[in-house]
Amino acid sequence: MLQVSTGWPRGPLWIGTERKIWCYMDHPKSAEAVRVLSVTAELMKTPPRVHEYRLTELSLWHACALGWEARDVLDALRGYSMGSMPFAVQEWIVQTMERWGGLILSRSGGRYVLAARRPVPPEVRRVIEACGLSGANGRWTVPARLRGEVKRRLLSTGYPVLDTAGYVPGEPLDVELRTSGSFALRPYQEQAVESFFDEARHGGSGVVVLPCGSGKTVVGLAAMARCRQHTLILTSTTTAAHQWRREILDKCEIDPDAVGVYAGGDKRVRPVTISTYTMMTWKNSRNAMPHLRALSRRPWGLIIYDEVHLVPAPVFRFSASVQNCRRLGLTATLVREDGREREVFSLIGPKCFDLPWRIVEEDGWIAKARCFELRVPLDPKVREAYRRGGSRERWRMAATNPRKLEVAQALIERYRGTPVLVIAHYLEQLRDLAERCGARAVTGETPEPARRAAYEAFRRGEIPVLFLSRVANTAVDLPDARVAIELSGNFGSRQEEAQRLGRILRPKRDGGEARLYLLVSEDTEEVESAARRRQFLAEQGYEYRIVPVAGGAEYAINGVPQ
Repeated sequence: MLQVSTGWPRGPLWIGTERKIWCYMDHPKSAEAVRVLSVTAELMKTPPRVHEYRLTELSLWHACALGWEARDVLDALRGYSMGSMPFAVQEWIVQTMERWGGLILSRSGGRYVLAARRPVPPEVRRVIEACGLSGANGRWTVPARLRGEVKRRLLSTGYPVLDTAGYVPGEPLDVELRTSGSFALRPYQEQAVESFFDEARHGGSGVVVLPCGSGKTVVGLAAMARCRQHTLILTSTTTAAHQWRREILDKCEIDPDAVGVYAGGDKRVRPVTISTYTMMTWKNSRNAMPHLRALSRRPWGLIIYDEVHLVPAPVFRFSASVQNCRRLGLTATLVREDGREREVFSLIGPKCFDLPWRIVEEDGWIAKARCFELRVPLDPKVREAYRRGGSRERWRMAATNPRKLEVAQALIERYRGTPVLVIAHYLEQLRDLAERCGARAVTGETPEPARRAAYEAFRRGEIPVLFLSRVANTAVDLPDARVAIELSGNFGSRQEEAQRLGRILRPKRDGGEARLYLLVSEDTEEVESAARRRQFLAEQGYEYRIVPVAGGAEYAINGVPQ
C-alpha cells in the first residue's frame, strides 16, 4: 500500500463536490499524489500545470481488487488534499467500495450460488429475475452457462460480483519455466503472478498492467507454468502469435509439438494453442464464427488475453461462456476508447496488478524515455483548403501535412546510425517518406513472412530505419529501437500512444535513453487530439515537452532537443 508522506501544511490536490480532483503539478508532492490517483481515479485532462482526475465506480473497484479499502483511499486523498474533502464525496467512496464483496458467487454442492451479504436494492432484484435465477433469502442458484452473463448484467447496475466459485480443471500440461541460463523472473513479475492467483482477493482471474518492454509475456508464461493446464493464448496479430511461440520454446521446458499457432494455414489445436482475435471473430458465408466455436469447446485451464484492451465484442461473448477456467489479461493500459472497460472487468477480471511505468523505469527494467511534441507549421499550400474543409477533411490534412516529412527527414538524419522507427496512420504519407529515404514501408498489405523478415533485419542492424503503419502498434518485439518518430495517429487514441512509446522502451545495452517525437500540425484540430494522447503519458509520470519547429524553407530542427 502506498504511504502518505507528512510534513507539508497543504497538499497538491483540490477535491470537488462532483468527484473531480485537480492535481497541481508544480507542487513538490505532486508525484506522490499521482501515484495514489493512478490507482483510485481516472485521468481526464492534462493541462501543463493542473491535471484533472475523476473518481469513478470502476476505478474504486479496481482499487478494491488491488487490496485497497475505503479507509485507505480516504486517508490517502485527505493526506494530499489542500483543503477539506467534501463529505458527500467521502460518503460516496465508502458506499461504492462497500459494494465490492456485497454479492459473492461461490460453489456449493456442485452448484453455483450467488449470495448477498446485505439486502439488495430493486435494480439488483430485477436483474436476478430477468436472468431467471431461482432462490430466496439472499441466495440464488446460477446455471453454469449464465455465470459470466449474470456478472456482466449486475455490474451494469452498479453492483460488482466477487466471483470465488473457482475453476474446473483443464487437461494437464507438462510445462515448467527454465531455471538454467540468465533467465529468471524479475521481482515484479513474481508479484504479478502471485497477485493473479490470489483467489480470496478477486477470484483468481484478472488483468496485469505492466509497461511495454517490461516482460508481460513472461508473466503469462509463469502463470501457465504454475497452472500446468492446457492453455489458449489470444493475441492481436499473427506476428505476435509467432513471437509468443518463440518465447514459450525459449523460456519453458515443454515439448515443441505441444505448442501451435492456430492461424493461417495451420489450424490444429495443441495443448498450448496461440491464435488471434481476428481468427476468433472470422465469419464464414453463413455468418458463423467456426474458429471461436471450435476453440470454446476445448477443456482449457487457462486463457491468456494478450493486449486485453483490444478484445473485440465477439470475444467478450466468448469470455462469458468460458468462466469455468482462469482468465489472464495482459496490457500496458486498460484504457479503451469505446468505454467497454466494464466488459473487461466483469468477464475477464479486475485489475489484479498494476505497476506505473516510471517505477519500472527507475528500477532499470525499461529504458528511460523523453517525449517531445513538435509543433509543425501547416504547409501554406494546405492552409486555405484546411480552413474551408469539413472536420474529417481538416483532420486528414493536418495529419498528412507535407512539412512533417521534412521534419521527419531531418530527425532521421540527426539520428543516423541509431535504430529509428517511423510510425504513421496514413499509408500514403508513410510510403512517401520511406520512398524519399530509399526504403520500403511495412503495412497491413505486407505479407506476414515479409513483415517478420523486416523485423528480424532491423533487430540485426541491417535496416537502420523501419517505416511502420499501425501493424506495429502492438506486440512487435524490436528491442534495439531507440527513437520513434510519429507522423500521424488514430485521432486521440491513448491506447495507441502507449503502444508506440512501448516500442522503444526495451532496456538499451549501453543504458541509453529513448526518444519519442510526436509531429503535430500547429493551429489545427490535431493539437486537441494530441492533448488526449498526452493523458496516458502524464498518467504514467512522463514529462511531455511541446517544442515549436522553426519556420523557413527547410523547417530546421536546430532548436529541437536531442
